[in-house]
Formats: sequence, C-alpha cells, structure tokens
Amino acid sequence: MDILNKKERLSAFLLFLLMFVITTGVLIAALFYNFKLPLKENELLKQENDKITEQFAFQKQFSEKVEEITTMVDSLDKAPESFQFIEQKINFELVELNEKIPADTDQELKVYDNTILIIKNLVNAKKALLQVNDSKKEIDLLNNQIKSYEEENKDLIRDLELARQLNRRP
Repeated sequence: MDILNKKERLSAFLLFLLMFVITTGVLIAALFYNFKLPLKENELLKQENDKITEQFAFQKQFSEKVEEITTMVDSLDKAPESFQFIEQKINFELVELNEKIPADTDQELKVYDNTILIIKNLVNAKKALLQVNDSKKEIDLLNNQIKSYEEENKDLIRDLELARQLNRRP
C-alpha cells in the first residue's frame, strides 16, 4: 500500500524540522548571550572600576602633596630670609606634581592644572607682598632720614640767621 499524502506529510515534516531548528537556534542564541554578555559586561565594569580606583588614589596622592606644598607656602611668611630657597622648592614640587598628572584625566575640568596655577599665583603674590613690605620699610627709613634732615636744616637755617645777624652788627 502506498501512502496517498506522502508529499504533504514530507513537506509538513520538513516545515516542522525547519521551525524546530529555528526555535532551537533562537533558544541556544538566547542562552549564549545570557551567559556571554554578562561576562563581557563584568569585564568592562571591572576595568572601569579599576580606572576609578586609580583616579581616587591619584586624587588622594595629589591632595596630600598639595597639603605639603601649602605648608611650605605658609612658611614663606615665617621665614622671609629663606624666601627664595622655599620658593624654588615649591616650584620644584609643583613641576613634579604637574608631571604626575595622568594624561587620561578629564580635560574638561582641568582641576589639577588650575590648582597648580593657583598655588603658583599665591607664591607670586606672597613674593610681591614681601617686596612691598621691604619697600615699606625702606620708605619708613627714608621718611625718618627726611625728618632728621629737616631738623638739621632747621638748625642750619637758625645758625645761618644767627650768622647773618652777627655779620650785620658792625
């Protein structure tokens, strides 16, 4: 006996087989992405976490170094005799600190560069203030000299008047 709907049965079986393969493929692909993508995502998140940890470590190191430099800046007022030495040391520390700034930091903020510039401007302002104070001391010294010269002039004018009066008397 021969099957009457052999072609329909074969096409239905092939259609079923095709749908089964497609469905199974989609299921396997979903499972693959379910396991593979989180691993890649975890790896990316770990890299980002490491980068953020490095940035925090650098920020802490930068902050500690700025505190040391700030202490040196404060000592500029206390030791005007060694101002130039301390200023050179501060400049050296600032250059060293600037070289340690990582290249991959956020260039939009430039907080590190601005901090270094502010410290440098503070040192320059203290230097100008010290020069103004030195100038003020020199001005006070010159004013005292002017006063003594004025007193000396008064004495000389009085002596001159006395000499003129003595010369007029015959």
